[in-house]
Amino acid sequence: MAYENIETLKSAIGGSVTGRAITATLYVSPDGDNSNGSSWAKAYQTIQGALDAASTDANDCTLILVGPHATYYDIDTTGDSTWTGNYEIKGTHRLWAPVRNEHNGANYAGVAVSAGEDDYGADTELRAAATATRPFKVIGFKFEPSEEKKFLTRFSADSGSTFFNMDLTEVKKNKATGASQGTDFIFNVGTRISCSSGCEVAGKTIQV
Repeated sequence: MAYENIETLKSAIGGSVTGRAITATLYVSPDGDNSNGSSWAKAYQTIQGALDAASTDANDCTLILVGPHATYYDIDTTGDSTWTGNYEIKGTHRLWAPVRNEHNGANYAGVAVSAGEDDYGADTELRAAATATRPFKVIGFKFEPSEEKKFLTRFSADSGSTFFNMDLTEVKKNKATGASQGTDFIFNVGTRISCSSGCEVAGKTIQV
């Protein structure tokens, strides 16, 4: 079956796509007994379990084979876990094995931004530089205005000097509106993300 095919392929290649020799193989499957990852029967049940067990030696490269999952693998990164070894993670089946992060802090909760009248108001911090401990990408945003008015918003990664996204929207009070657009930028560790907003009337705020 599919598992047997990947075993044959792994044996034939004997190396990683980066050119490093594979020095160990670990298995991940919800059907494993979560013991040591040395086979499908003994597979770790989470991707994190395999990463925790993998070698951190700079000369090693661990191949992590991920089997199908009836729902999805949750890579909850509570505590902002990091792994420092050399790894290659590969699927083993023609069907998808979705991977999600279900940690409550994975999505941004929102900050109230005071809007200027017919102009942008003060630059307001959305994500502090100290919390950006990994490179990241903005994949979208939501607005919740204090009143049904037109708001113009813009986002910055350098405290308001330049802007990577702007949006003009008219949304109803207390009804968050999702925006599909994000940005293709990959922001560096230590990047502060901020927002400023304008409204057609004074004294309004928008939750971003």
